[in-house]
Amino acid sequence: MSVLKRTSLTLDSCLIDDLDYVASRMGVSRSALLSNIAGAAAKDLRTLLEGVPMAPTEVDTKRFKGASIELVRERLETLEDMQDGDIFGK
Repeated sequence: MSVLKRTSLTLDSCLIDDLDYVASRMGVSRSALLSNIAGAAAKDLRTLLEGVPMAPTEVDTKRFKGASIELVRERLETLEDMQDGDIFGK
């Protein structure tokens, strides 16, 4: 089980309004919504960046771009799979 830590963020009021609306519609807390939205994205970005040196060469940059493209393809496939049988599907 992961350990939860409390944090404080300063966000634009329009973003807070949007988050509150979405969280309310989904029946979750703002904190849970942000954890879900940011969790996967931050993990993916960290994984990508861990493969890039602090002073990347042109080759490193191309490798990063290729890995990024592959990650986007994987996420799109996941979304397409989720659409099957989903209320937002066909």
